[in-house]
Amino acid sequence: MDAVVINQFLIATVKVLHDHFHVDIEQSEPPHAIRGNDALDEVTVLLGITGDLEGHFLLGCSTPSALGIARNMMNNQDYPAFDDLCASALAELGNMIAGTTMTQLAGLGHTCNLLPPYVLRAEHAMMKLAVPVVIKLPLKTTVGRIAVCIGLKEPGKG
Repeated sequence: MDAVVINQFLIATVKVLHDHFHVDIEQSEPPHAIRGNDALDEVTVLLGITGDLEGHFLLGCSTPSALGIARNMMNNQDYPAFDDLCASALAELGNMIAGTTMTQLAGLGHTCNLLPPYVLRAEHAMMKLAVPVVIKLPLKTTVGRIAVCIGLKEPGKG
């Protein structure tokens, strides 16, 4: 997977979280390859990508981090617990990050489309991803740790 493509996801994540929801973010450790199912977390937003590149974009975090992000998105720091409304907010966050990334990738000559987001809320969820290995970008935010995971390939290639 091309480092330029991976960086577009990181840039979009930082921009969306900071500019729209006032969540500061920094890389907590270097990107590294993991098995696809190891990308799933307590709360995981999963978006499929098709077109010149195909695969998945995942945004994973703990339930407290997910609640913190949702609270910032809803501008309600007193929201009591992670629920379906919070899951919907996280799905929209996934759309915003992936949409911003797709726009950046189009500028680099990659035409891609997004499939609707799906929010998994299980600690030990299993799912077969389009690629067996993803790149994980662990991030530290003002509301907790999150991980951006990208698993993309060119259609017809391993």
